[in-house]
Amino acid sequence: MLLEKIRNWLKQNGYDAAVVNHADEFLNEYLTPDKEKLKAVTGFSGSAGEAIITQNDKMLFTDSRYTEQARQQSDFTVVESNMNMGVDWAKEHLKGKKIAFYAKSHSTAWIEYVQDQLKGLNITLVPIFRSPVESFWVDRPAPVKPKTMNYPLEYAGLSSEEKIRQVAQKVIDANMDAVILGSAESVSWLLNKRGFSNPQVPIYLERGVVFADGTYEKLTTKVLDDLMGKRVMTDFRSFPYDLYARWGKIAHVVNKPDPVAGLKSIKNPIEIENIKEACLFESAVICEFLAYVETHKDTATELTCAMELVRLRKKNPLYIADSFDAIVASGPHAALAHYHADMKSSVNINAYPMLLVDTGGQYLNGTTDMTRTIAINAPSKLMKRRYTEVLKGHIALAASTVKVGDTPAVIDKKAHQFLREDGADYYHATGHGIGMFLSVHESPPTIHERSKTPLYANMVFSNEPAVYDVENGFGIRLENMLLSIPYGKGELAFENLTFIPFDGRLVDFDMLTTDEKNWLRSYHKQILIDVFPQLKQKTREILMPLMNYFL
Repeated sequence: MLLEKIRNWLKQNGYDAAVVNHADEFLNEYLTPDKEKLKAVTGFSGSAGEAIITQNDKMLFTDSRYTEQARQQSDFTVVESNMNMGVDWAKEHLKGKKIAFYAKSHSTAWIEYVQDQLKGLNITLVPIFRSPVESFWVDRPAPVKPKTMNYPLEYAGLSSEEKIRQVAQKVIDANMDAVILGSAESVSWLLNKRGFSNPQVPIYLERGVVFADGTYEKLTTKVLDDLMGKRVMTDFRSFPYDLYARWGKIAHVVNKPDPVAGLKSIKNPIEIENIKEACLFESAVICEFLAYVETHKDTATELTCAMELVRLRKKNPLYIADSFDAIVASGPHAALAHYHADMKSSVNINAYPMLLVDTGGQYLNGTTDMTRTIAINAPSKLMKRRYTEVLKGHIALAASTVKVGDTPAVIDKKAHQFLREDGADYYHATGHGIGMFLSVHESPPTIHERSKTPLYANMVFSNEPAVYDVENGFGIRLENMLLSIPYGKGELAFENLTFIPFDGRLVDFDMLTTDEKNWLRSYHKQILIDVFPQLKQKTREILMPLMNYFL
């Protein structure tokens, strides 16, 4: 048993505890099967979490999106921890102890944070450079050999040479000699390259260095040696501790935000044009899917719905893969923010009043992400009230204007307000940046009350307020993609990129203001103009009764 082998390893090496996190050596969120070490140890398959293993304890820490899922999948003791994972538990239970961590899959920022939190408790963090999980994982899947491609300029919009020049200027402005790009996603954008070890996240797996003279080098031992004595900046959040431990003292390494992150978050005109086209096709896909649900309520399951989404997307020659495994969740499954159906868990969608569908595609011309909650049977009064509160929050954010440079906290609170006034809430971010044929989760921006990164024009992000009611067995989430656009002098507004009907059967229209009703009417008229011409006649006939709630 893997857990027993890790405990024996701890004893043999004189460690009191081991930390096992979810990330791989590139600190990625979405992993290939051979990199899912947290799942191998705990059974938990979510994309965020951390385990602490001692001789007597087996603790699993994850955020509010995954708490219920973790308790169902793992026999570890699960603790909800949205910010610092196992740090608070370590403070109480590991005083005077030695904790081993895999230095290749933990960031330098994580180590600095934990060391600061554990100061004065005589707790020693010991970096190890070979993962005990991977050493003892006997049935580990075979590594995936990644295929790569040069990303065409017709989609990227800017040449790699121009992007490198922009980054080099950031290095000069910071009075540095070079920047180490620890994020493979940043290198993918910079070099206009994509990789397909995991088609859902087409990241080219490379770290690199951009020098002030405008040259780029792949990060190798030789290049690191060449940086000796240089002034080098890197983002400690994407810089693994093993590199810092070996090279941080050779060069003068300064922790600064990744300059690529800000550049790629502001989409260029060609990227925006392509993303709009991808979203328009995706909107048609979901409309066809809604028609499928309406006509297959008695026979469709969570799994067959997920398969139908893939079938519909494959009609587009630019489709590569889904941007994540579709979340198709009925009843209590929807109360798990990131539930994924399998052969064992899948249920008929007719078993409960509502179906939540969160899905997206990786198209060569853009990455998409959307969520709708659909009426399958008659909803309860509470369900209608909660759906309407989530919808009101969604509209409030979408209809906002903000000053250029405002933080996302300004709009985040608008999405929460109606739920909070009624004693309910959700605890994940209201939105996340979306890559350009890259990760569906990109930062910046992150729409959250604690986010400090400013909003600027031409950022693409999700708008997805939600509510999860475990006690009453339902969940509701409504998500569109938005583009920030100039509005007046020094202000921003938000343009919808996703045009998919909401479900009037779940709306308490008495709770809506005149402005909200007008927003919904205008939104659904746009669906008639932009999306309906792409749909089959039968689909239009099926959807019109749903559209008429708002027109």
